[in-house]
Amino acid sequence: MSITWTIVLLLITIYSNTVSSKESELLSVTVLFRHGFRTPRFLYKNDPYKQEASKIWPEGFGELTNIGKREAFALGQWYREKYRSFIPEKYNSNFLRVLSSDKDRCLMSAACSLAGLYPPKKEQIWNENLQWQPIPIHTRPVSIDGMVAADDRHCKKYDRLYQELMKSENSINFFKSKSSIFEYVSNHTGESKRTFLDITNFHDTLFIEQNYNLTLPNWTKKVFPHKTLPLLTMRYAFDSKTVELGRLKSGLLLDYITTFFEDVLQKPATSQKFLMISTHDSTIARFLNILGAYDYTWPEYASTLVFELRRKGNNDFLKIYFKDSKKIRDIKLPRCSLDCNFDDFKNITKNFRINDEEWVKECSSD
Repeated sequence: MSITWTIVLLLITIYSNTVSSKESELLSVTVLFRHGFRTPRFLYKNDPYKQEASKIWPEGFGELTNIGKREAFALGQWYREKYRSFIPEKYNSNFLRVLSSDKDRCLMSAACSLAGLYPPKKEQIWNENLQWQPIPIHTRPVSIDGMVAADDRHCKKYDRLYQELMKSENSINFFKSKSSIFEYVSNHTGESKRTFLDITNFHDTLFIEQNYNLTLPNWTKKVFPHKTLPLLTMRYAFDSKTVELGRLKSGLLLDYITTFFEDVLQKPATSQKFLMISTHDSTIARFLNILGAYDYTWPEYASTLVFELRRKGNNDFLKIYFKDSKKIRDIKLPRCSLDCNFDDFKNITKNFRINDEEWVKECSSD
């Protein structure tokens, strides 16, 4: 067994003991996880690797790599080990629901994670040479999603509110204070870099090239990663900076997860108990932001945000934590205890919650 896997199992044991010591009953689990390591989505105009891109990244742009597949598979194994006394050994559609962004890298990550979580057992083995079984993954085209992948479903109201935010005095002053970074990156990339998204894409490309052991141009050392990463993480805070922006960007997902847990409590005999959502760093960061728990850490590949619905006596509560390759940290909502009473959670987050019918009505008109 590798040292890394030994450490992971040790962390699981320590954390499991902490939870079990509270003598609470686990009722349901929802996990949001970022897809595994992928290829760059974009190369900038002066990128030295543009001509070699098809050889370096034969998968294509924005696609899951073999490293990413292994990361997602290992995450599925982690879920299995962490919740070994809760998750049935055999896959059962009455227990598990899986959602994914319609991006290839998320769909593939969901499939890999499920392979780690649910290797076929006994009568579920359908091919002796293949320790895998098909498990349904539900998705919608990104143009009509707005929940798991929120960026591609157009909302006129959101666009207007975001532009108003960008034109505010605080925003203008912020961008002025960072103008030298934008100008420097623009001059060296050969492209205009004026927005959070521009810097996000630029930083992301350099991060991946660096992880491929490709030599970055010397000029990048003045800004990457120490100046570009803070702008990337700041972007997600701005995306959901106000209640209305957060509601329109992350409220559908909040409503879906909350409704899932409500069904568990109201229909315990028939409701599914484990919800898996394969998504993006932006989705996780914004969701943490509307919870008041975003610490401006970039959610790394195959990191996961976990919600446990638990019961102790007459108290139904949520325990929330975030796991990446380095640590597991508890998530505490403002105005709520670490073990947040479920009704308190709903009350704290109610202003962000929105269903699809409400979203369509608000977003269809400016």
